[in-house]
Order: sequence, then structure tokens, then C-alpha cells
Amino acid sequence: MKKEFFQKIFLSLFFILLFSLQVHAQNGETSDHWAAYLHYQKHQSGELNDSALHFLHKAEELAFNKESYNRYLWYINEEARYLYIKSKPYQAIEVIKKGMERHKAHEDTLNSFTYAYSMGSIGFILYSMGKNEEALKYFLQKVRHEEFIMKKNLPYYQKYPDRLHNELSTSYETLTTCYQTIYEKTLRPEAFFHATEYAEKLWKHCMSKNLESQYGDALYTYGRLASVLFPNEALDLLEISSQYLDKDQLEAYYSNLANFYLKKGNPEKAKALLKEGIETVFTPTEVTSRDRISTGNL
Repeated sequence: MKKEFFQKIFLSLFFILLFSLQVHAQNGETSDHWAAYLHYQKHQSGELNDSALHFLHKAEELAFNKESYNRYLWYINEEARYLYIKSKPYQAIEVIKKGMERHKAHEDTLNSFTYAYSMGSIGFILYSMGKNEEALKYFLQKVRHEEFIMKKNLPYYQKYPDRLHNELSTSYETLTTCYQTIYEKTLRPEAFFHATEYAEKLWKHCMSKNLESQYGDALYTYGRLASVLFPNEALDLLEISSQYLDKDQLEAYYSNLANFYLKKGNPEKAKALLKEGIETVFTPTEVTSRDRISTGNL
């Protein structure tokens, strides 16, 4: 989850802004802050420059003065993306923090998805700088905020359930990755446990909310981590995931499990798993993962 992943996450910000712009255009309500934002988009389509930032600052203030505080905070996140790409991460963090303070003074943050998103933005910047422990704090705040919005069925969730479902899956994936990185650098067992915990949350969330495009990768991630803590369960998960995973993922999955049993002093089990892996990778199965899920044979 380096700079490329951080920029990919910010794409969701762009598409949400674009969707809102289309709604405004359909209603004939292109506001002055949207007009300023469009000027920003036009100027920053090439090389990022200060003239583009001038229009973004204008959009921020116009939105704030019109009491459109969530939109204001979206623009703040866009400014942070701008600064991050310009290799100014500390300045980007300060911009978001100040924006969140102004937003908090005027808006109900508990129901604000934008506020939760801003926490994640700070976390991504810190993570890209190698400050994993600091980033983790913000990632946890973000996911707890989003879980609260969904659990309490707050107005934002009622209006945009699919959007929140997708963002929450991103949060679970992010926490899994962050905890794995911390474990790799510190070898703290609790970090590996939490990575597995959030990988399981990601898998179950994707399954319960029918996020099929993310389901296979989520199941693979959980199974790979679970193979260390719960090898028998991981074998069952592998069966379920076989219809979703590509050959490289399945091959790596079986290899990880075989290595686990080899280290446990059970070479025969390791050999059997490698053989089964070869047969599974190159032989299509008849039972689909949805069939297995529907029967409860997890």
C-alpha cells in the first residue's frame, strides 16, 4: 500500500465528487463552488501547479461559507491529494487536520462519512511514509466510525448503503495490510492476530453485503493468514475459494499450507497438500463456492 495504492484510494473521492456534480447538473444547480472546482480540474489536468490550487482554495471557502461543510471537507481531501502528489506529505496532513477541525465545529461528525474518510486519508499518508503505528491509529478510527454509521443506521447509511459497504471493505483491507506490515517489521504476535481478525471481517463483510467483485481476494487473504493459526479451517476455505481464485493464488495458497505442515514436522501432509494443489490448480471443480456457502459447509 505505497503511493500507488494511496492514489487509487483517492479515486473514490473523485468519483463521488463526479457523481454529485452530475446530480447538480441534472437539476440545473451548478453552484459557484462547483464552478471553482471545475476550474481546478481543468488546470490540474496537466502538470499540477499553483494556479490549480488557487481555484481549489476558492471552492473550499465558497462551500464553507454556504454551510456545505461535508462538501468543503471533500475539497480539503482533494487538496491533500494534490499536496501528496507534489511530495508535501506533512503539509497534506496539516491541511486535513485543520479542515476536520473547521468541519467539526459546524457539522455532526458522527453521521459524516466525509469525516471518517479524512481519518483514512491521514492514515494513508502516514503509512506511505513508513509511520505504520501512527497510521494504524487513524485507520482504526476510520473503521470504527464507519461501523458506527452502519450499526446505528444513520441517515448517511440510509441514503448511500452501497457506498458505505464498499468503503468499509476498503477499511478492513487497509487494516489487514497495515497489521501485516507491522508484524513483518516487529514480529509481534498480536499484530499477526489482528491482521487475521480484520481479514476475516473483510471476507464476512463481502459475503454478507454481496460484494462479489471483492469476495475472492478477501477470502484468499483470510485463508492465507488463517493457514498459520487455523490450518484445518484454511483448507475448507480453500475449497470454497477455488472458484474465485486464479491459478497463481491457488498455487501460493497450497504452497503456504504445505510449508506450514513441513515446519510442524509432518512432511507426508505437506506432500499430500502439494499434490492436491497441483490437481486443484489444473483440474476444474464441479461445486461452486456459492453452493458451499448456501449449505453452510464452511
